[in-house]
Amino acid sequence: MLLVTRKPTLNFFIPICFILTLLLLSEVHAQDRIASSVKSEGILPANEVLVEGTVNNTAVLSLIIASLVVIICAVVVLFIVHHRRLKAQIVSSMKDELTGVFCRNYLKVYLPALRSRFEREANPELSIGALIIDCDDFKFINDTFGHAGGDKALKAIVNTISTQIREHDLLLRWGGDEFVLVCESISQIQMRELAERIIASINDMFIEYEQATLSVTVSAGYALHDKTKAFNFDDLVNAADEYLLATKKAGKNNFLGNNPLHSTSKNFSNGFANS
Repeated sequence: MLLVTRKPTLNFFIPICFILTLLLLSEVHAQDRIASSVKSEGILPANEVLVEGTVNNTAVLSLIIASLVVIICAVVVLFIVHHRRLKAQIVSSMKDELTGVFCRNYLKVYLPALRSRFEREANPELSIGALIIDCDDFKFINDTFGHAGGDKALKAIVNTISTQIREHDLLLRWGGDEFVLVCESISQIQMRELAERIIASINDMFIEYEQATLSVTVSAGYALHDKTKAFNFDDLVNAADEYLLATKKAGKNNFLGNNPLHSTSKNFSNGFANS
């Protein structure tokens, strides 16, 4: 949980601005009193006193305005900097410490914008895709090589997936050894090809750990959001999860997904990675 503390810097500017304004206004008032006193005692002609007092007051008022502008600009700059730092802290708190990818709680920030882009997508062949990736026999890896070995395997899986996805695709650590890849503006063919590349590239990995070499495989299930239905990310992930479970039952190291984009029944599309 992220605890955000308020920066005291901004709190000082309001009283400082108020005090400075009072001091400058008191200076204006003092100048007026001096001018009135000089005029009443007849030291200077009345018109000279009036002109001198007006000049002094104008200079002081200009100083007040300039000071206030500087202070306001400083407050605005500090507010922007503080806001950006706070936003960076919040985003950073939503990342998985081990793998560096976002955790699932990042969806609270991400989903509103995702919904908006989904609703604006004009191409009927493109939609939002979700690919769930699960490491096969991860318990065996942990039991054999320890948690440090398992952690290294997860990092390697994430690094390999990152080389296969597009810049605007979002990879999330869903929990444990399970990851969810969210792809925007993607077709069914592109989604299938992406799943195939990920499965194959992870299957070809060799992870050096201490004196051993680890080899891992993953299973995956994908689904594309039906463009004829209202946006529902939970249903999309649940559909992909069903295909993942079917993949596990079919023998692992593989993927299954829905086909075609607008399907009324469960049609399976699959590809088998070479072992």
